[in-house]
Amino acid sequence: RRATTPRTAPPRPGGADGLRAHPATREGIRVVAGSPILRALAGAHAATHVLWGVFGATYLLFATREIGLGPAGIGIVAALGGIGSLVGAATAGRIARRLGIGRAMLLGLTGMTLGNALIPLAPSGAILVAAAFLVGQQLIGDSAGTVYDVVERSLTQSIVDGRILGRVNATIEFVTTLLALVGSIGGGVIAEVFGLRVALAVGVLGGAAAVLFVWFSPVRSIRGIPEPGVLPGVRVDDLPQAE
Repeated sequence: RRATTPRTAPPRPGGADGLRAHPATREGIRVVAGSPILRALAGAHAATHVLWGVFGATYLLFATREIGLGPAGIGIVAALGGIGSLVGAATAGRIARRLGIGRAMLLGLTGMTLGNALIPLAPSGAILVAAAFLVGQQLIGDSAGTVYDVVERSLTQSIVDGRILGRVNATIEFVTTLLALVGSIGGGVIAEVFGLRVALAVGVLGGAAAVLFVWFSPVRSIRGIPEPGVLPGVRVDDLPQAE
């Protein structure tokens, strides 16, 4: 008889005693919950995603049914939003240096909220005027929102130790994705019951909530980028590390 070699189970990623998903998830939550700065950033990020969830479910319907735009018109409006985002990305660093980190984030969130408020204000029956409102939203809201995104990402990467940055980002992204889903479902239900314009107006409240998260937090007073790895009450060495 031919000798056979005993089969062994393939090694798990990260080794047999590698980092498990659940402890890493819990530690990510603990890091975010233990830092007033990260709590505020997570809250603001989540609130903006409620807005995007509502808008994602209702914007195209509003633009076509209420405003009367066709595919070409919507494409042109979206392209102008890309220009706004490019301007915001190019000026974010200069704005943060001039105003400080906290004020730059507040400016970005406020501009994004006011810009998005132009959408439910766009009048029906006057397609050129309504299209101008949508273009204003793209230029103002997208540029200001990009300023906030750039400054917020820079701040997070600066204050979080690189060894736990992935866990922090994963925690925040999980919460924001979940709330974006809630916003999409809620926006659809509100639009069905009360109309598209009302749903969009409710979505704008997500942006207003994001402003409040930053305003009532230590983030508002941050001027420059803090030292790397500054997380009050959290010791990186206490966290489980992959072997």
